[in-house]
Amino acid sequence: PVAAAPTPEPVTPAPTPAEAPGPRRGRIAAGTGIAVTTGDQVCTLNGRPGDKIVARVSADIVGADGAVIPAGSTAVLEVASVTRGETPEGATLVFRVRTLDVGGESYSVVGRADASQDLARTRAPGASSSDRKKVIGGAIAGAILGQVMGKDTKSTIIGAAAGAATGAVAAKVTAKYDGCLPAGSTVRVVLEEPVSIAIRG
Repeated sequence: PVAAAPTPEPVTPAPTPAEAPGPRRGRIAAGTGIAVTTGDQVCTLNGRPGDKIVARVSADIVGADGAVIPAGSTAVLEVASVTRGETPEGATLVFRVRTLDVGGESYSVVGRADASQDLARTRAPGASSSDRKKVIGGAIAGAILGQVMGKDTKSTIIGAAAGAATGAVAAKVTAKYDGCLPAGSTVRVVLEEPVSIAIRG
């Protein structure tokens, strides 16, 4: 007779190590405003979309379930749009928020900061010289036209005045204004999406 094969002993699986529980998480809601202080100057004259600056959170931000963004946390702002203005109020500067560093951990953030109202505005360099040329050119053209039409000095003067006025209007229309956001400025960031923050301790 054939001997029966020995029955294999059952294999007991090795115990799976328990996973360490992750940190609790809190939430900073969309629409939350965060004041940040900029570390660098940004100007509409030479600022470009995509340029980045570092800013620091000015005061503690408290959210739900124990979430806190402490004052001094780092935020990276990126220039979203920059515009030189035809008027002083037309110069604009808008940032988007890229990241927040909280407790050594970096969080991707979707937020926006419009710094336009905080800009120190100036007339663009070189605009005044160009404007003077426009005014002078208008006066010369007006004087020639006055002589052709009136054949006398009075007509020349009137024509020159009218031409200068026209040149001044043209200069005003084409004038450019720039704005600078000085380093150390406080800008209000508004979160467009919520942020989940790890709770430690």
